[in-house]
Amino acid sequence: MAKEKRRDVLKKYLSIGGVVSAVAVIVIILIAIPRSSATPVIALESEEGTPITASQVTLDGQDMGSVSGTVEVEALEGGDHTIIIIWNGAKYEKGFYYGGKEKVILIQLPNPVSTLVSVWEKNLNKPIPNVIIYVDGEKKGTTNVDGACTFMLAPGDHTFKLTGDGVSLTKVRAVGPTSGTIEFEVEKAETIVVEVTDTLTGQAVENAEIYLDGVYKGETSVNGNLEISNVKDGSHQIEVTCKGVSESKSVTVSSANTLFSFSIPIPRTVTLIVHDTETGLSVREIDVYVDGEFRGTTTRDGKFIIENILPGHHTVGVDVPGYTGMVNKYIEVGTQEIISLDVDVPNPVFVVGVDANSDWDFGEYGNVFVTLSNVGEVNSEGTQVLVLVYRDDNLTMPIASKVLSFPSLVPTQHGGHSVKKDWTDIDAFVWGPEEIVVVVVYDGWRYTPQNEQVVNKANVPSSMFTQVAYSVGQYLKENPEEVANTIAKIVIDWMG
Repeated sequence: MAKEKRRDVLKKYLSIGGVVSAVAVIVIILIAIPRSSATPVIALESEEGTPITASQVTLDGQDMGSVSGTVEVEALEGGDHTIIIIWNGAKYEKGFYYGGKEKVILIQLPNPVSTLVSVWEKNLNKPIPNVIIYVDGEKKGTTNVDGACTFMLAPGDHTFKLTGDGVSLTKVRAVGPTSGTIEFEVEKAETIVVEVTDTLTGQAVENAEIYLDGVYKGETSVNGNLEISNVKDGSHQIEVTCKGVSESKSVTVSSANTLFSFSIPIPRTVTLIVHDTETGLSVREIDVYVDGEFRGTTTRDGKFIIENILPGHHTVGVDVPGYTGMVNKYIEVGTQEIISLDVDVPNPVFVVGVDANSDWDFGEYGNVFVTLSNVGEVNSEGTQVLVLVYRDDNLTMPIASKVLSFPSLVPTQHGGHSVKKDWTDIDAFVWGPEEIVVVVVYDGWRYTPQNEQVVNKANVPSSMFTQVAYSVGQYLKENPEEVANTIAKIVIDWMG
């Protein structure tokens, strides 16, 4: 009876075709029959016993084509063999042993499983489209806008490989005997660009330091950009630091959001030049404070370089001699590299008294007495008085001159006092013509104005005043060594 049943099975698979698929779990029944010259048959059927149709069968690497139920194999040698079956898109692979006597090799395959693969971005909790899915090295499809892709798989363990923009993942997952879903959570990575510009000029900022989630990533290039690769999608903190200025903000990285721009106020370097308002001279070697902080001292040419100062309004304090406190000025830092700062530097201010007379004793002699007081805010330096004597019959040039040297005069309000000097027995005085005395005060204080101001013209007839004043001016120009650098006050007195 058993022999008849085996013959029926053999008859079944020798008379009908079949389709074969390889599977993770394959039942192979080897039916031993007496050796004959018949060609061996590989019979393919479902786990319910129904013959299957395979779209492709490969035996030991040889393509056997599509199969319906059975595969006839000529000259199948005894030993181990590998068969690969594609059934309804599912791939089955199995090794079997052929003893050389069997006429029918029965392979039962579990039914293919409709498998839904879903790919999600873990940090953003969003589906990821356009991800290519490979199973056991074979491309199965690409995820749609919902991050899903459906295809047939044989039950069992499979190696899934996911690739795409910012996606690279390989994992082994098991497919059950019925339909199901396999979900992958992916931490997608992007290459982001951080762009830094100057708030004031809009120009690219080079060498700005970039930190991502507290980790230093590098410095911006000459075009103000820095590329950072392999940044996972989701929330991150980006910090930009340049010359002591920092800006930080939270960003969300995704395939549609990879460029992050920062506009920061870059500190600048400006040169401050301090000038005296009256003379226009540079104010040298004075202390400079910026926004209340001591920064240094001006050079001999009145310059001071302020480094790392932000654009905008600032208070500059300068310690000007003669003032009891700081002189505060306000500046606006912008794109300019040089900022001029004008301050009114206090000066010695002189009150001049002149007394002139003549004596007759075997000839006429003149005497000039000059009293000088400083009523300004600072001490005078190397103060001298130039005395010129003219005769009314020749106003083009003086007939005598003398320089009277005074000490450094302390301002009277600061404890100073008046100083009197005299020039006596002036033999240039002669009987007859009348003399005119001109007194010119000059001082070595750098910031004394060169104003040639006539402060007194006592008793001088108006007809002569213009000529005398012109002549004095010419004399001062032709004798600069007597009026070193500065000219202060001129007093013209009529002897009569």
